[in-house]
Amino acid sequence: MSNNLIYWERQDSLLCAVHCLNNLLQGQYYSEFALSTIALQLFQQEKNLLNNSNNLENRHVDDNGNFSIDVITTALKNFNIEIYNSGQHIDNSILQHDGFILNFEHHWIAIRRINNQYYNLNFLFKQGPQLITSEFYLVAYLAQLIRENYNIFIIKGKLPNLIPLDNFSSIDRINYFSIDEIKAFKQEFNQQQVQQQQQQQYTSSSTEELADLELNRVLQLSVEEEQEDQLNKAIALSLLSENKEK
Repeated sequence: MSNNLIYWERQDSLLCAVHCLNNLLQGQYYSEFALSTIALQLFQQEKNLLNNSNNLENRHVDDNGNFSIDVITTALKNFNIEIYNSGQHIDNSILQHDGFILNFEHHWIAIRRINNQYYNLNFLFKQGPQLITSEFYLVAYLAQLIRENYNIFIIKGKLPNLIPLDNFSSIDRINYFSIDEIKAFKQEFNQQQVQQQQQQQYTSSSTEELADLELNRVLQLSVEEEQEDQLNKAIALSLLSENKEK
């Protein structure tokens, strides 16, 4: 199996946790049913602790298919992988880890190191996985997300390798991208950004030039009107003087 491929699931309904886990683990390991089973088990354990209280609600899954961090934690424990919250501080020490899960409300995003490079495996991206160009950018990106009230969960443990394609069922949301494709997408995106910036600078420059031209035109008209007014006053004084002499 080539190490040049990256597994990626795009969004299907509101199954953020399903896509996040599978993208992180690089395989079709979990389904909505599998995570729902884990959520039910956790709920039953809590009910048993509270003597089967009928007032207890299942906080691990809702009607929209949103799962709790406890479900994700339990799912990763099946791979001997631990997960813990980074807290409010991010520094270069996180680079010793191969994966991260980003969370804001019910949205879950996986970032994983593959072949010594980090990739943002957000299932909402239109073109698939996004190459994170440097470790410096990753640290700065995660620190910014914390300021925006995201939770950053750090993955501790050995993440599995990509499973051969033959082991996956045929599902439309599953895609495979070569690393070369992703780099090409990134290069194309960067070029588009540069072009947009150049266009904005040109538009801004053109607008300023037009504004300067308009200002010069108005000033010229003002000068001409003042000169004409002075000329009319001079003519009027000249005529008044001639009438007095007569």
